Amino acid sequence: MTDTAMIQGAIERARGRTAAVHYLGTSSGGFATYSVGSSRDTDAAYNVTVRDEQYRCTCPSELRPACWHRSAVAIIRASRLMFGLLADGPNPREVA
Repeated sequence: MTDTAMIQGAIERARGRTAAVHYLGTSSGGFATYSVGSSRDTDAAYNVTVRDEQYRCTCPSELRPACWHRSAVAIIRASRLMFGLLADGPNPREVA
């Protein structure tokens, strides 16, 4: 399987699963951290960190070119940008 096919497959699996993505915060080093629920175990979640468009996930698929957890976070960030929000939230008006 090519890297392109793996990435496309991860994006397909991420569709409809973005509700499992929760923004946790941004570290002083500039890493935005998200928790993404597992699709296999409701008591498990993986952390996805983002910095400079580099995505890292704590799931076993981290060694692959893509996993659906990283893809789901990328979808959330792109959606926020399209609505004029910061890629990583919450924004002050969302907190109020």
